[in-house]
Amino acid sequence: MNALAPSHLIGPNAIIQMIKTMEEDLGVRQTIDFFIDSKLSQYISHPLVGRVHEEDVCLIHQRLIETYGIEHAKRLSWQAGEKTADYLLKNRIPKLMGLILKHLPIKMSISILLRAISNHAWTFVGSGKFSYQVFKSITIYIESNPICKGIRSSEPVCDYYAGTFEGLFKSLIDTSIEVKEVGCEAQGDLSCSFRVVWFGHAF
Repeated sequence: MNALAPSHLIGPNAIIQMIKTMEEDLGVRQTIDFFIDSKLSQYISHPLVGRVHEEDVCLIHQRLIETYGIEHAKRLSWQAGEKTADYLLKNRIPKLMGLILKHLPIKMSISILLRAISNHAWTFVGSGKFSYQVFKSITIYIESNPICKGIRSSEPVCDYYAGTFEGLFKSLIDTSIEVKEVGCEAQGDLSCSFRVVWFGHAF
């Protein structure tokens, strides 16, 4: 078997936190059966160490939609994203950053945090491309999104990313911040796009 190209690997939280979420929501037995049926049993039989292949992450999201319906799958994905944000806050993001960001104007803080996220985007977008724009409104873009490749849907399905971004913004900057996916490659859009708003308004 050929070695996997690093650009097609993403951080293990994309699967670790999904497993935890599914076990809480569906139970351990049903979660195990899901991974066995999806031919991904290796992720529940051995501790995850290092990055995982993005195709496996996409397959999990696709199978969740097929097995439990899109609304249930979206809820599980969002909760897994929130858990990923919690993990990053506890293990990867210096507490000093949060103290600094909370004392700056919200738009400036979001811009600073997005710059930091962009510097580490390879850990969660794999072969995809992460970008953002900060003008009157703030929008995050992921092109060739690894978690929805091959998925076709009438509504956005990348709640994992939206939940992660919102969890980070709420904890580090302001609890009023919300992130909503407004475009999705699964719908046929050119990229997955996430609008960032606070106090109920986009600026």
